[in-house]
Amino acid sequence: MFLTNALTGWDDPAQIKVNFPELREEHELARHVKRDARIIVVLGNPPYNRFAGAAIAEEADLVDHYKGIRRRPDRKGKARQAGESLLYTRWGIRKQLLDDLYIRFFRLAETRIGEKAEYGIVSFISNSSYLTGRSHPIMRESLLTNFHEIWIDNTHGNRIASERTPWGDSCETIFSFGTGFGNKVGTCITTFVAVWRYELGGYPVIKKWLGYRHAGRAAGRPLTLPDARHLRSMVQRLAALLVLQEQMDALYEKTAAEAFTAEDLGLRS
Repeated sequence: MFLTNALTGWDDPAQIKVNFPELREEHELARHVKRDARIIVVLGNPPYNRFAGAAIAEEADLVDHYKGIRRRPDRKGKARQAGESLLYTRWGIRKQLLDDLYIRFFRLAETRIGEKAEYGIVSFISNSSYLTGRSHPIMRESLLTNFHEIWIDNTHGNRIASERTPWGDSCETIFSFGTGFGNKVGTCITTFVAVWRYELGGYPVIKKWLGYRHAGRAAGRPLTLPDARHLRSMVQRLAALLVLQEQMDALYEKTAAEAFTAEDLGLRS
């Protein structure tokens, strides 16, 4: 475990100089993990602060994708927005609310797992504004595109919007412990799964299965409803295997080490 800024140091040169030797060593170890390790799980409880302040360049670029912004260098080499954002031209939204810190963590996780990893899982407890927010259509579309299975537990609790329970009581957040209201924003628990590139025996499981059911090979027949349900079940089972993989590997190694040999059983002398 390392003390590090999880949003930076993945691709661009380090933007923070560390002077203390002990912190510098930890900083370099964290950068090694970000740049060289195979990461397939991202877990967290991103901050809910809407007013995050000025971000360093690598953090600021994270949300450009959800805003639909393209940047070009100006005469001084500084990246500037080129033209209108897709959020405005496609959805008519000029004033957006995408500067919450948690949005940056979502985009980072989507980039590392949904776009670059062979397979993996992301699970966040976060602000729930992205579920229905007018500023978030590109974000929702992108997440649905890059992940193959998404589970959402909406825990509600949005006191800013005076959210109520179905029976009319005040809707408190799950972080309330009886001594106060806890967080004022609504929260949700979201788990994203990417398994498209997951392979067994050198074969991409999902792609191979769908390939045999391609319309070109099945006389133009599309997937049936039972086919679609089976595909969903397969994705869920692969996701469970990914979660349990490290534990299963450890159990296999332990079992193999304690297994009886043919000599122990008297089957071979």
